[in-house]
Amino acid sequence: KANSGRVISGTPETVKPQLEKLATDFAVDEIVVTTMADYPERRRSFELLAEAFKLTPREVAATL
Repeated sequence: KANSGRVISGTPETVKPQLEKLATDFAVDEIVVTTMADYPERRRSFELLAEAFKLTPREVAATL
């Protein structure tokens, strides 16, 4: 519960607007995402985020 105000979780449809609001609130054009899951679930989380933000594999690779 201590981190409940700092954790964003949910479906891609609910997470995307939360991340966009966070970026707007802090006037940033970039955010760093981490997950609390094992590798297969973590990878899937990042795939879902990429799909939600309409990122292509090339755009994702360019940010690594």
